[in-house]
Amino acid sequence: MSRLAGKLLQKRLTRFLAKSRARLIAKHLTAGSHGALFAVFLCCLTACGFVDLRPVQFSLYPPEPDGMLPEAYSAVTVTFSTDMEQQEVEGALAITSKEGTIEGDRYWEGSKLVFVPLSPWKAGIRYNLALNGLVHARDGRELRLSVNHPFYGLCRGEQPVLLSVDPSSGGTVPVQALEPPLPGAESSPHGPPISFRFSRPMNRLSVQDALKIEGVDQLAWIWTEDDRNLLLIPYKSLSPWTVYRWSLKKTAAARDGIPLGREESGTFCTTLDAERPRVERTFTLAPAASGWTDLGRGPGDLDIGQALGVRFSKPMNRDSLLQAVRIEPSLSGYAVQIDAQTVAWVPDRPPEPETTYVLVVAGDTRDTSGLTLEGEYRESFIPAIPYLQLESLEADGSSPVTGPFPPVNPQVYTIHVAAPEGLVSINLHFSHPFDSGAQTGVIKMITLSPFFPGSLAPVALRAASWVTDSTLRLVWEGLEAGSGGITNYYRLTLTGGRSGLSTRQNGIVGYWLKDTVNLYLEAQP
Repeated sequence: MSRLAGKLLQKRLTRFLAKSRARLIAKHLTAGSHGALFAVFLCCLTACGFVDLRPVQFSLYPPEPDGMLPEAYSAVTVTFSTDMEQQEVEGALAITSKEGTIEGDRYWEGSKLVFVPLSPWKAGIRYNLALNGLVHARDGRELRLSVNHPFYGLCRGEQPVLLSVDPSSGGTVPVQALEPPLPGAESSPHGPPISFRFSRPMNRLSVQDALKIEGVDQLAWIWTEDDRNLLLIPYKSLSPWTVYRWSLKKTAAARDGIPLGREESGTFCTTLDAERPRVERTFTLAPAASGWTDLGRGPGDLDIGQALGVRFSKPMNRDSLLQAVRIEPSLSGYAVQIDAQTVAWVPDRPPEPETTYVLVVAGDTRDTSGLTLEGEYRESFIPAIPYLQLESLEADGSSPVTGPFPPVNPQVYTIHVAAPEGLVSINLHFSHPFDSGAQTGVIKMITLSPFFPGSLAPVALRAASWVTDSTLRLVWEGLEAGSGGITNYYRLTLTGGRSGLSTRQNGIVGYWLKDTVNLYLEAQP
């Protein structure tokens, strides 16, 4: 008899004995007290090593359903409480995902079956470990398996989805037939733009490797800051009357490594573009956390810290868009592209209040296919930027006086001097609040000096404090009240102009007093 036949016979004999003893124990358990004693005896024989009737136990790794593997090649394991018939267990094991069966190496470490994938686990993919069928331990015990145990590779999370593509699949895009650039000439994107919108922030390099457009080699890749929107602009003009096909492999992944759920593809057709771009609307924008936000108001509502927006009827050439806008009379600033059709012009410093400006869009501004505007666009506007105003003056013991206060003001205001130190306290209320940086500088821009007669002694500022951000209280000492038929006058000066009183430090971005204001004060007891 061969060794293999001997092992097979021994295995079958072991299984037969185990089943026979089990039936014998069950029979005697129902045969009365003597049968029960005999059953106990058989159990003792079994416990002494003749036959093990305990159920076979097993555990899985990862242990919890929907557990997560830590590494790209982490092993999945099935550990049994005894040595098993290895080929039977290996045949019962299958690991799958929605893409199909996962291939891998299987090997044993004692009673533990180890599975290592041939390709790395993919982040965010839900896998399933299945054990199905009848398997046997080496001592003959049986174990019927029916297990489905899901787990994740590397991390849990939603797969990214391609939400939309513009142009949509089957759509048409107008293009302009352009002459090829001269050798050595600097090339810029011509378009038309193709936009892709994703449900999650994407890994830029993985998308660039996975996305292809047949017949288009050089592309400008423009991402939004949140990496959810991609704009592709071909460097060479596309041919009219041509069908182009794009494809996005499912290797494109989100920032956390989770790939697309499926491969995407589509087509679009080009036609000959004959429609020139035009200025669709102009508006004001305000700074926001993620860039600029449309205020829905025209250029005439432009205020400090805001920008002018110009939106075109078609996607524009980026270089041309950034050079399209200027302001007359000359006002320095810079351009920011908001999207393919919109540019924001941001002034370096606030425009002058009460001044008429002209928003000019150059006539040679061109779209992505090379067509230009029909002509120069011009729009006049007056910014909604007011000058800083002194709204009221109130001296202790005197009635408040309200503005306006013209630069040349013949009116004389009465103040009362408190003896013996010659104190005068005055509250100045302004039309706009001052920030903390400007409040200190404002004090230096306000002076009180003797005016008539010339023999009056100089005065000194004793205290200055802000009652509110728009109300300043000043206390001077050394003033002299008129007496004996002699009237004493003092001049209160508020320095105006760009370098004068401003609600912001250095007057760069704040509201400022247009002209220097002189107020004449009659000092009375």
